[in-house]
Amino acid sequence: MKTEAIKQQIISNYRQLSDIARVRRVDPNKFPAWGISYKDKGVSGFVNQIGVVERNGAKIRINGDEVELKHKAFFSTWKRTLNNINKMLQSTIENIENQDVVKKKIVNILCFSKEAAEKLQKAARH
Repeated sequence: MKTEAIKQQIISNYRQLSDIARVRRVDPNKFPAWGISYKDKGVSGFVNQIGVVERNGAKIRINGDEVELKHKAFFSTWKRTLNNINKMLQSTIENIENQDVVKKKIVNILCFSKEAAEKLQKAARH
């Protein structure tokens, strides 16, 4: 499979995983962000809401419809690295319910209203 086809498959798998992992916002003052850890048969990986995908030290970032190549093993090609990342994403989707392989993590980020942010800025100036 060609590199561009693998990239498109990675984007498709990431979007599918993103739909599965999406968290409902319960508190209007908190923004939930998700992350998924994967560990199976010597392969460890991480996928998060901002598009970062890691697998055994290799790293890419999904930005809209683009795959940004960040880091790969020195003796590996990008084609092999992307193919391995794609396989990990597919396995993550298949094993999403298996707590031994896939662990879903949620971080709540506290958000301030505009008025509260202005009060904090005013207090910081004084």
